[in-house]
Amino acid sequence: MTVKKIRYSIASLVLMVFLFANLHATASAPPKQTVTICEGTIAVLNAATANAASYQWYFNGQAVAGANDKSYAAGKAGIYKVLALNKQSCASEVSDEVEVAVNAYSSPITFYPLADKTMGDAPFKLTASSKNPITYTASPAGIVSIDNNNMVTIIGVGDVVITATVPGKSSCGTAIMAQQTLKVNPKTQIKPTTAAPQMVDLAIAASSESRQITTNQPFVYTFTVKNQSADAATNVSVTDTLPAALNFVSVDNTMDGKATYDPNSRVLSWKIDQLKGKAYSELHFSVTATRHGAIKNTVKVASTETDSNPANNTAIDYKDISGINIANVFTPNGDGRNDTFTIPDLVQYPENELIIVNRWGAGVYQTKNYQNNWTGDKLDEGTYFYSLKIKNSKGEQEEYKGYVTLLRAAI
Repeated sequence: MTVKKIRYSIASLVLMVFLFANLHATASAPPKQTVTICEGTIAVLNAATANAASYQWYFNGQAVAGANDKSYAAGKAGIYKVLALNKQSCASEVSDEVEVAVNAYSSPITFYPLADKTMGDAPFKLTASSKNPITYTASPAGIVSIDNNNMVTIIGVGDVVITATVPGKSSCGTAIMAQQTLKVNPKTQIKPTTAAPQMVDLAIAASSESRQITTNQPFVYTFTVKNQSADAATNVSVTDTLPAALNFVSVDNTMDGKATYDPNSRVLSWKIDQLKGKAYSELHFSVTATRHGAIKNTVKVASTETDSNPANNTAIDYKDISGINIANVFTPNGDGRNDTFTIPDLVQYPENELIIVNRWGAGVYQTKNYQNNWTGDKLDEGTYFYSLKIKNSKGEQEEYKGYVTLLRAAI
């Protein structure tokens, strides 16, 4: 019997992205390719070999049970290989290796307001915090210099923006930044002849959780108020009128004073009897959002004393609320995981209609009030296109269009 050997080379292994856009693939010198994906995504490996009847995929040297198709969805870090078999079950040589690496997302930055400085003040150290290394830059030049130990030396007067940056990892996200403005005043030699009225400089900062949030999912706001003057501020009042798209949940904690919420006026009030000079305090409270998209929240601070710098008495936070989250791959193979085309947020929109067509535009599935139960029964593996229409909480119709890939190999 003559055995015809199946020709196979790593050049025929095609890497394709189905689940997320933020995947980066780099090919090193043969014989091994390297693919870097973000945590929670997959890389779909394809083996296109002439005369192949079936395939066997390997992960870290072990054969993967049931992985016998030309495509394999790789979501774990490790080494992948494949061999091809012809109709007589004669096997090719095992392919060259493909290494899949998984990167995590960078950590957010906490960067508190900076107290005003005067020309001639001693150098001071920046204290922003993050789980990842932070680098600092200053703009414009000529006001401060920052060395590798994050020590700031004053060399001029004026306002300078100091930026704290955590680099994004590979293609898992752009660089994360936080900024604070430092004001450097000139050193004056003139003493006032009369006593000036007592003044303070209160600064307010607002931030919301950096994690992805959907509608009706609680998340936390943090307000930070700092007394940047030497004298104490009295009867400090922080006021936040919640926008219509937010619902108040609870006050989580305060470092000082007391916070209350009035549901009639939708005003959150935080009162501090006294905030000493150069001191700061924080308030944490939880809310939920009733719609997706960007939500603007504005907070203000005031005290009994006149404020020398009203420009930093107001802070604005923009929180992006995710809408319908539709995955674009599922694996209906009966293993109990990802067996149906599931849209988790759809339970919030019972008035909906789902239509799915194949690549030629022919309808393969249509229903109203979709129950996350489509399995792609009797359909071939491949890419299908959907149109999802929903009615939102305002009674308005929204439409989402995209594609979903049906794979029967386990991820």
